[in-house]
Amino acid sequence: MKRRNWMKDLEEWKKKKDEIEKMGPESSCPTCGRILGEKYEEIVENFSKKIGDGRKKIKEMEKEMEELKEGLKSIEGKMEELEKEKEEIEKEMKELVKAEKELNHYVESKKEKEMVEEEKRKEMEKLGEVKFDEVRYEEVKRKSMELEKIQEEIFVLKSEIQKIPQLDEVIEEMHSDIKFISMQLEEVHKKMDALDFSKEKYKEVEREYEEGRKELQEKREDRIKIQGEISQIEREIERLSKEIEEQKKQREKIKELRKEIQILEILAGERDTGLLNDFKRYLISRIGPLLSSYASTFFSIFTGGKYNDIEIDENYEIFIYDNGERFSITRFSGGEEDLANLSLRLAISQLIAQRAGNIFQFIALDEIFGSQDIERRRNVLRALGELSNQFSQIVLITHIEDIKDSLQHIINVFEDEHGISHVAIE
Repeated sequence: MKRRNWMKDLEEWKKKKDEIEKMGPESSCPTCGRILGEKYEEIVENFSKKIGDGRKKIKEMEKEMEELKEGLKSIEGKMEELEKEKEEIEKEMKELVKAEKELNHYVESKKEKEMVEEEKRKEMEKLGEVKFDEVRYEEVKRKSMELEKIQEEIFVLKSEIQKIPQLDEVIEEMHSDIKFISMQLEEVHKKMDALDFSKEKYKEVEREYEEGRKELQEKREDRIKIQGEISQIEREIERLSKEIEEQKKQREKIKELRKEIQILEILAGERDTGLLNDFKRYLISRIGPLLSSYASTFFSIFTGGKYNDIEIDENYEIFIYDNGERFSITRFSGGEEDLANLSLRLAISQLIAQRAGNIFQFIALDEIFGSQDIERRRNVLRALGELSNQFSQIVLITHIEDIKDSLQHIINVFEDEHGISHVAIE
């Protein structure tokens, strides 16, 4: 009856589970009528759990019955062994009884022989000295040893006989165990019959349960996948929000920069107009003539008096006067152009030192002889020598070897075979 009720419930659960899975989470509960919604998976899981518990229970009963059968087989095997042992002991007891009878016979016979021998000994004493029969003596000795051996075997058999009550108790316990296991096995059979167990229905339910479990697992995996996609979309939305916010900040910066550009455009004006251009022209008007004067002095020394005047215009372009006529620096050779630029560098250095309120005592010139011929090199060196009155220290950096003799001190920098630089002073 219980089995029928259980199977009825099981079928009902399976039916309800199938109905709910077909209808989906948006359907109404067949019992209370409410929308399943979030309870959908919980209800399906509950039905699956009940079906799984029933399946587990049947497997446990089958396992229990198999264990009882194995235990019964083991006890039956032990019973057979004990029965064989009992038969062997009974056989030994029969032999023991037979041996004991033989022993008693030999003992009686020995006593009689001893009595006869005693009588004969007494008679022999009366008769006097007699001849010793060694053959007869050995025969009697042999039989005595045989009797002692039989007596030892009787002692061993008696010890085994004492074990018989214990074996009977063990056999009795085995019978009790067999009876108890038989009752349990019979009870299991009754339960199985009451459950109306059918392997075909069980396999069908098991198959349906496995299909439902796989379907539920797939739905769970789909849900996890969808949740992952939602999380990814949320992260993308967050990233885009940050980018939008950053773009807003950049637009604000651009507005500020445009305002600054407008102010700078007002200051700069067109190419030839604006506050900056006006200020530059103002500076040139103030320092241009002085720079031109200083540069002209240096340029005249460097060229040996060939060119005496240099003019610096408002764009800092250099113009050289040749025989009173004004020419752009591009008209002259590369060496003369380098000398003009060197003159302007020295003029700017001298002007800065004067405006700073300090006497400019040091100047460094890098590779100023590269484009000059021998005569111009001598002129530059001679002019720098005259400038030593104004500059206490003049440093020339050059790769030209033939000017060494004209210098006061020489510092050589060279590299060894390991790539390490060294300094040597001459």
